[in-house]
Order: sequence, then C-alpha cells, then structure tokens
Amino acid sequence: MSVGEEHEEWPEKHQRERRWFGPTDASEAVDEEDLKEIILQFANAR
Repeated sequence: MSVGEEHEEWPEKHQRERRWFGPTDASEAVDEEDLKEIILQFANAR
C-alpha cells in the first residue's frame, strides 16, 4: 500500500497511536484473530 499524505489531525487522534508496520509485524501487533487474517490476506493480494 502506498501512502500519499498523512494528516496531522484526525478524529481518533487522542484515542489511537499512529505507527507504521510491514504486513507481518502489523498482524502480530493486533489481538483480534480475524483482523490478523485480514491484514495478511490484504498483503498477499498485492
């Protein structure tokens, strides 16, 4: 995935932390098993 622009402000800024990961690290950073699968499937679809 390519990122064209980052906004300094977003609605959930005070509730979330922005961090950049590769697909494998991203899937390991989440607790929800379904979300892990979605991240890995998305990465494999590229």
